[in-house]
Amino acid sequence: MSYRRLTLIIAGQLALLFPVVFMALRLFQGNTDYLIAFMFFTIIFLYTVSFVIKEIKNVRIDKKSGIQSDIMIFHNQKLLYKSHKDNMPPIRLATFSYCDKEEYISLSGDYSNIKLIKGNHYKVKYYKNSGLLTDITLYKGRKIGKAISKVSGDRKVLGGPKTIFSLLVNLLLYGLPVFILFWGAYEFFKFLQNALLMSKKDILLIQPDFLKSTFIIFGFAAIMLVFLEKVEPISFGKLNDIYKKIGFHRSLSILLISFFIVLSIMFNTYVKISENGIVMHSIYSNKVYPLKSVDCIKTYPYSSTYRRKVTLKLQYTLFLEDGQAIELNKSRIFWDKVSRLNAAFSSQGVPIRKGCLAYPDSVDLFLSEDLDVERDMDKLKEVLIIEEIPLH
Repeated sequence: MSYRRLTLIIAGQLALLFPVVFMALRLFQGNTDYLIAFMFFTIIFLYTVSFVIKEIKNVRIDKKSGIQSDIMIFHNQKLLYKSHKDNMPPIRLATFSYCDKEEYISLSGDYSNIKLIKGNHYKVKYYKNSGLLTDITLYKGRKIGKAISKVSGDRKVLGGPKTIFSLLVNLLLYGLPVFILFWGAYEFFKFLQNALLMSKKDILLIQPDFLKSTFIIFGFAAIMLVFLEKVEPISFGKLNDIYKKIGFHRSLSILLISFFIVLSIMFNTYVKISENGIVMHSIYSNKVYPLKSVDCIKTYPYSSTYRRKVTLKLQYTLFLEDGQAIELNKSRIFWDKVSRLNAAFSSQGVPIRKGCLAYPDSVDLFLSEDLDVERDMDKLKEVLIIEEIPLH
């Protein structure tokens, strides 16, 4: 690893240091909401610090001794020396070419611990001046770049267009598991936030609007990363060159660090409705409003278009005295808590301005909100003025 590549890891360290310091300050102020996230990020930060220190020492030692490390393509080899003693391995001279330039190099050393196959990529460490091999391992990353054919001397581009069928197969092999992983993480995140932030007196928790979009974006980035590593040949233009310089493990580290930083911010971004008041929590502020500060609540049905299909949805919005509006229907447990919500606001004298809904639109609303016509009719009557279902 070179100093240039270590720069990206150190940049990730600095990015990771920001939430650690921020959460430490919040904990020092007595806010225990960040305790679990602080412990998690501190462990990751300390682990990566030890990794960086170790790599810096290795780079210094290699630079001082003149050792260079490269990803190379093996072409051929020949025997230089073979001892008649059993404890002496044979010395071979192997010819390699660089992945990023049209140049060959011959390295002598002990290759008995690895099987060399023509055309395979290897991570090679050697003395630059003498051409003496110090270490060689099979490179398992994606083989991208330009290689030289020893037979023809022509440039061979490792990469090219894939058929639609091949892309679909690889999408099922690599994309589907990553999608399932991020979808499960999304559901677990919502469950964890509800479990840790909600108490018995709390009624409703409203998570940030961009929560699902964040998991989709990072999930797509993870799928792209897996494709760049596992699927070959496939071309993403300049993205291939950037990925080649960074590598899979560093790219994955940067992605995960960024993902966890965003998750930490989102975990502490929410609106909570309780019997004691309304809490609006974000990374910048923590505001608490009493229920009496609610100016009014407005409920009304509205049309929503999804997949070219118009559906009827419910809007349940409370308006604060300072002009802010909170859409309570965005909560995943809204319909389970709607009776308790109405009772809490009504006890504080908050006016609820109900919209009207005519039959058979009420049936459409039941279907779009996943409600049961017979069991949940009382819930709907609490938030809207509706016509009775005709008797048959």
